[in-house]
Amino acid sequence: MRIHIAIDVANALEYLHFYCDPPLCHRDIESSNILLDENFVTKVADFGLAHASKEGSIYLQPINIYVRGTPGYMDLEYVVTRELTEKSNVYNYGLVDPMLDDSFDYDQLQTVMFIVRWCTQDEGRARPSIKQVLRLLYEISDPLHDGFVEAVLYKEDEGDSRF
Repeated sequence: MRIHIAIDVANALEYLHFYCDPPLCHRDIESSNILLDENFVTKVADFGLAHASKEGSIYLQPINIYVRGTPGYMDLEYVVTRELTEKSNVYNYGLVDPMLDDSFDYDQLQTVMFIVRWCTQDEGRARPSIKQVLRLLYEISDPLHDGFVEAVLYKEDEGDSRF
């Protein structure tokens, strides 16, 4: 269930980054802004801090802007440089529920922890795109998508920062 919620949120971010015209940066992805209906269908809420892409460009170009968001969830690179990009949303996305206790699949948790670590890299260029995050999440939720997780983890172990 948690993986499917994570996939829904990643799909929403992918939509904002790649399919909105102009692309949007939410700027406040945090657990209280992720809503679930009675069927656990996920909705991303609170677009009060959302920022549209400059001049309607296809991608969110780095822009200087006032720092806004929830402390503890904000991209440190964004706080320091005041440059907002879609990778700022990717940083917000890298969250873990501390209430997991023992109710998880160890292999899934290991991949989720890898995703969290990857999403919360200090430098935006070292973070994945939301599309890469989605691909990993789809693989751990469906065995038919196998191979990508192992390839990414192998590259990480080898010190390849392209992944």
